[in-house]
Amino acid sequence: MDHSYIKIDNTSLLTAFALMAIAMLISYIEKTKLEKDFFVGALRCFVQLMIVGYILKAIFDANKWYWVALTLVIMICVAGFEAIRREKKKGRYTFPIFTAAIAAGTISVMTITMVFVLKIESWYNPQYIIPMMGMLIGNAMNGASLLINRLHSEIKSNRDKIETKLSLGATPKMAVGDHVRESIRAAMIPAINYLMVIGLVTLPGMMTGQIIAGADPADSVRYQVVIMYMITASTSITIFISAILAYKGFFNKNLQLRDEML
Repeated sequence: MDHSYIKIDNTSLLTAFALMAIAMLISYIEKTKLEKDFFVGALRCFVQLMIVGYILKAIFDANKWYWVALTLVIMICVAGFEAIRREKKKGRYTFPIFTAAIAAGTISVMTITMVFVLKIESWYNPQYIIPMMGMLIGNAMNGASLLINRLHSEIKSNRDKIETKLSLGATPKMAVGDHVRESIRAAMIPAINYLMVIGLVTLPGMMTGQIIAGADPADSVRYQVVIMYMITASTSITIFISAILAYKGFFNKNLQLRDEML
């Protein structure tokens, strides 16, 4: 098997930009008015990834724990912000709750994997921890975003039922228990669906990247299986922690639903 890979030079990269012209042309023909969004999105994608590429190269070359730690902190904080960004009504502790949930879910799973699966001697090895944590954080962020969106919708649409339960002596946890469980279920469905079809409908990014780079497909599959299990576990932990902490923000100190959150 040929273990070489084809490098993409700047000319080839610019040529690939022509692919975006297809999407913009379709938008123009159908008058969806998304041409500007496609162009700006493509430009941001290029600039952001190029900057990240150079930053990662510097971090990899330095191989210092504090640069790796700082990178992970920034990634987690950005993910926490993005997870709740689209929610119009947020509590005082919404950001720290979801940031902490993402951190707990991803770091715990990454630690277990490094110690018992990959058996990496140096925890701050950037070759492994940064790309793997990137995948975990991204998926945990999506799970947290789905959770808060569904939880807000569930509590708002079932406000009368919840307040009736509260008036009958139920605690906030009892009053919203069914809605919290439904929110957790809804947030986990995408991860479960992905597990069901991976390899049949799609070849995931890490596996594809390793194969293109010349790795043995069997080794790439093993890595991808580990990654999928990591993603599922970290997303589940993030969603669970987010749910059991976030619902409390919908109640005031008198154990009543807060109007400003609904």
